[in-house]
Amino acid sequence: MIGIGFAGSGSLLAGLTLAASGCIFAGVGGLSAQVFAHSGSARGGVFAVYGLTMVAMVLNNIGGGSTNWTWLGLEG
Repeated sequence: MIGIGFAGSGSLLAGLTLAASGCIFAGVGGLSAQVFAHSGSARGGVFAVYGLTMVAMVLNNIGGGSTNWTWLGLEG
């Protein structure tokens, strides 16, 4: 992002946010694999958590972009 003219601090923050989101979902996937006995159930658990975070992101965007839903939507 720096290469196309964005500020360095904002680019770093965007990269760290994406990395943190990936690490959190990797942890959710690992936890789901330990809790559920079958891979289909584990996959469903991960998709349910991801779906809930997407709903939180949509509600945050509907509310103007700076609501308390931001804390539950990892992509925000």
